[in-house]
Amino acid sequence: MAKHFVGVLYALSLFSLCLSAAVNGRSPTKVSLQALPGSYSVGTISLELIDHSRIDPYAPTPQPRALMVSLFYPTTDIHPPFAPYLPTELAAVAYQYLSLPAGFSESIQTQAHLNARLKEIPDIPIILFSPGLTGIREEYTTLLEGLASYGYLVIAMDHTYDGILIEFPDGTIVQGIPTLAADTQTLDVRTKDSIFVIDQLSNKTFIQQIPGIVHRTFKEIKIAMLGHSLGGSTTLAVLEADDRVLGGVGLDPPIFGNEEKLGTCKPFLLFGKENHTRY
Repeated sequence: MAKHFVGVLYALSLFSLCLSAAVNGRSPTKVSLQALPGSYSVGTISLELIDHSRIDPYAPTPQPRALMVSLFYPTTDIHPPFAPYLPTELAAVAYQYLSLPAGFSESIQTQAHLNARLKEIPDIPIILFSPGLTGIREEYTTLLEGLASYGYLVIAMDHTYDGILIEFPDGTIVQGIPTLAADTQTLDVRTKDSIFVIDQLSNKTFIQQIPGIVHRTFKEIKIAMLGHSLGGSTTLAVLEADDRVLGGVGLDPPIFGNEEKLGTCKPFLLFGKENHTRY
């Protein structure tokens, strides 16, 4: 896991490099995210999922809960293009909303091939990823690409109205609700999001959208979950709520709710800083 933390730090250094160039009036340098640490090339695709069984608790008008996910996976289909760091419409909004320099997103070269075909690996292990509060899946691209290069199918979720800016396929940009807190209500919504995404692994409509899938099913699902901050809290909650998730990793998560007292009987690796979100 240490390699993946190095990858996150590397991505932050790229941000500093591009920002410095923009401030000094130079065109941002085209820089690549960290080289893949595993033996596989990586493909990626982003998909919209709609949970018709739930009304979105945050939406301004009644509507089903809609989520965006990105899949990262091993591939031998290494044709161009590489996936953009941010979708086009989201990048344009992010420049203004987050005060990023124009062209910042285009200056970053990812390592994942857009819409590449999934390499057929028998019983491929699956990792479900949940970001921190206000976080979006694109922020974690280096981490997600790195995991996929080791042979995992990684499914990264955005939690709508929780993430700061989320783009849907029709170009709609959903902004996060600034008053959302890391509390049991938010955790419950995130837990239900996670279980719904796991359910899609048995949904043929979802599976057939993955490039390279012909008659593939995920009958013997091997799932672990990974989360950062509130995503780590979500991971612990999902471990207890869903028997299909065999173990998890939390990157500096606060521990609260039932899990604070009950813990978990499943393997859970916790990374944290002393006296930070610890009890």
